[in-house]
Amino acid sequence: MVHQGFIDTVALAMGAFFNCKLYSTRRAITIDRIFCGIAENAVTAAIVPEMVYNRILEWALAYKGISTFFSYCRGVADGLLSIARKERENEREEARRKEKEILAVREREEEL
Repeated sequence: MVHQGFIDTVALAMGAFFNCKLYSTRRAITIDRIFCGIAENAVTAAIVPEMVYNRILEWALAYKGISTFFSYCRGVADGLLSIARKERENEREEARRKEKEILAVREREEEL
């Protein structure tokens, strides 16, 4: 992939979607990205950004001019990251809710 500003955001979004940590290392002309987490998730998170990148570029072809093209790409990437973060927060809230329910059931059982 040609490195463009929005690809960093896409990589962050994929890390969030697949519950992985993302580590990046800049070299002279390349950027190495490493996803760490459950093996299947990390492999998927490493493969998907290229597909997303290609799809975003395909969609952006409808926009003429460099600034509108890039703004569209950036907007899609930011939207993906926002969705990924909301999903992650919803999952955390659901886990907290279930944990509270389990704790309440245990307390009732202990009282009985």
